[in-house]
Amino acid sequence: MELHVVINGRKDLAEQLYQQLREAIATGRLSAGAQLPPSRLLAEQLGISRKTVSDTYATLTYEGLLVGKIGRGTFVNAWAPQPDRVQTATDLACAANLGKWAALPSPMGHPAREEILRYEFIGGATTRHQFPQDEWRRCTQDALRRIAQNSGFYSQPEGVPALRDAIAGHIAFSRGVKCRASNIVVTNGAQQALDLLARVVLEPGSLVAME
Repeated sequence: MELHVVINGRKDLAEQLYQQLREAIATGRLSAGAQLPPSRLLAEQLGISRKTVSDTYATLTYEGLLVGKIGRGTFVNAWAPQPDRVQTATDLACAANLGKWAALPSPMGHPAREEILRYEFIGGATTRHQFPQDEWRRCTQDALRRIAQNSGFYSQPEGVPALRDAIAGHIAFSRGVKCRASNIVVTNGAQQALDLLARVVLEPGSLVAME
């Protein structure tokens, strides 16, 4: 196991070791059942006497944080208090907006069939005769050949540069949008794009206009 201990100076060696081990157990960095290094090995790694390590182990054992098992070593006591590791919303991006959505009285979900919707945005299947099947198949086969020639690593999360350059050129010609490839992010479809936008700019009660 990895045990990160730093000894500063030559004063209060036992106290330094004691406090760091106790904190590691209290914060969960040393989990219940984890085995500590043998006292001789840890003493050599830290450049301190074996007695200092043994005395520290003995103190923590007396406090019930460690337990010695004959022939096996020293372990963190399974009954030692462990911290609550429940993740809170403050650890997440856009926590303020997410908290407002979570506080809404009605959870957002798929509407029931019997409900009458004023606006229907649920996606459906495309009409087959309107989709360029042959052209799509050729593009897919070409992409598979290109992938087979590469090393198999993930590409840039914002999209392949050649694709972003092509999109910038296309929308400049077809829609009069002046931009560069650096202004474009390629998502995995409209749903991911709308999801990213909503997480960044929307709050409960925001007015949204859609095409």
